[in-house]
Amino acid sequence: MANQCSSQYAFFTKDDKNKGELLRLYTSLINIVQTSSDVVNGSKLGCLSMVADKHGIDTQKISCDGSFKLLGSCMPAWSGQGSFFVLASETGWTPKETLWEAVTALYNGISFVYLSYSKKALMERNAPWL
Repeated sequence: MANQCSSQYAFFTKDDKNKGELLRLYTSLINIVQTSSDVVNGSKLGCLSMVADKHGIDTQKISCDGSFKLLGSCMPAWSGQGSFFVLASETGWTPKETLWEAVTALYNGISFVYLSYSKKALMERNAPWL
């Protein structure tokens, strides 16, 4: 993809009360990847427009060009409370935070942190600990 933006997002719950919601989102994303025909370097990729469609999000109002892949499974948080999972995305021009904001709004108690890698540092935006 020309002018692509590589991003990672960590989706999480702050306590175990909403772990079921996080697992529901994770399972939804797994299903999208499994039904996708996109394969890059041996890995199946999910299509961001399929994420929008599955969650009833208007793709005319929210940009969702690009793909994603899940990095690992849904795991307990290091603090012992809550859970998280991480995905990587390749998108055109900019990260798609607006899409993920719309998706997470449909699930109780789920937040996300946008992670961006540069040659010099890992950047975190909208992190709850900042």
